Amino acid sequence: MIKLINNIEPIIDSWSGKYSELVGIFNKLKKYLINMGWLFAGKIFRMVLSMIAGIWVARYLGVQMFGMLSFCMAVALLFRPLAMFQLEGICVRELVSNPDKKDDILGSAFVLSLGSGVFSFLAAMIVIQVLQPDDQLFKVLVAIAGTGLVFFCFEVFDYRFQAQVKSKAVVISRTLVITLCSLLKIIGIWLGVSVTFFVWINVAEIILTGGALLLVYTRANNRITSLRVRLKWLKKLFLDAWPLALSGLAATIYLRIDKIMIGQMTDAAQVGIYTAATRLAEAWYFLPICIMATLYPAVVKSIKDPKINSDAYMQQIYKAMVLIGYLAAGLTFFAAKPVILLLFGSEYETSADVLMLYIWSGMFVNIAMVKSAWLKAMNLTKIQFVSTLAGAVLNIGLNLVFIRKFGVIGAAWATIISYAVEGYLILFLFPKTRNQARMISSAIFKPVLKIKSIL
Repeated sequence: MIKLINNIEPIIDSWSGKYSELVGIFNKLKKYLINMGWLFAGKIFRMVLSMIAGIWVARYLGVQMFGMLSFCMAVALLFRPLAMFQLEGICVRELVSNPDKKDDILGSAFVLSLGSGVFSFLAAMIVIQVLQPDDQLFKVLVAIAGTGLVFFCFEVFDYRFQAQVKSKAVVISRTLVITLCSLLKIIGIWLGVSVTFFVWINVAEIILTGGALLLVYTRANNRITSLRVRLKWLKKLFLDAWPLALSGLAATIYLRIDKIMIGQMTDAAQVGIYTAATRLAEAWYFLPICIMATLYPAVVKSIKDPKINSDAYMQQIYKAMVLIGYLAAGLTFFAAKPVILLLFGSEYETSADVLMLYIWSGMFVNIAMVKSAWLKAMNLTKIQFVSTLAGAVLNIGLNLVFIRKFGVIGAAWATIISYAVEGYLILFLFPKTRNQARMISSAIFKPVLKIKSIL
């Protein structure tokens, strides 16, 4: 009996050790998992609600007017990254490293973003004047939509919760706002409103979201009167973020320039066809956005902590993003046409061909999100700017050739190629990023994921 007990004891100790290890891992990851759960739930709900309202608007307006709405929103929101000055990653990084300086960081970021928002509005008005000098309706729609750029400065209050990995209150507030605005769009359709009404609702959504973030921030025992604008932090945030702001502008250019160029080179109806496809393709983006919003503080920590194998950590994140891209592309290949016909109607049937092709760009968008997080954590923002600018220039050049020859299908090919270059291939050119490029290659060609390595 004693011998049997002696033989069993090591086994029990082993099980006990493994159980303790699992409990320790869970406790360590608990806040990340809860935060990711809230982000997922909020994103999915908002995505579905926004998608339903957007599809209803598209069917109501018809392909021609929906194309005009999409064109004007693309022009106005072209400068969104510049309005926000891409401060998110920089502020979260600094708030994680300097939590005692939150009032100085957020106060300075708010003023910097506010000034950028005003500048962005003026830039949007100049662009529409150049593109449509004789069309007053286009100018009015862009002017209305452009006012929302000024209110993106309130997004800085979300950065505090991202740094703390506590997104529950933010998710709830954003969800309530988009629910209200989606209901207003549906009511507008029932009342038979004009296209201008929907632009106003989009602006209202930005303003109400800003107000909700401010309310959540103050209810979390943060005082607005404690915010301070410090020259030191203004300078640091500006110097660290300006390459990201310009790269974000370049990224948005090649995210939206295809719609603008289609509108200029063909007609508004083709913009509507293309937008219907891209809206469904980009619905998948909520998943990588949520993942990276939650994991970014951990990415920063993995780079700063010598005890953590940062390369192994990043490798598994790249593989996760690639797998999401493969899954989305595979499902879309079989579902594209019936889904387009069901949701948008026969008027948008040709959107299915665009969707089956455009969906492949999502994999490189996912990769770019991870790459961007790593570059921000390493403070290699100039490389981010160069890579994004190269992608934007390539996208514009390819669109000039491909749209003229292949129409909206050509625009989809231009997007895929330019995304692949910006998010992946260009990293081989820089010594500091070649290892990341090799990791991405491994993720694309050997996408075997070890979940435990990420968590």
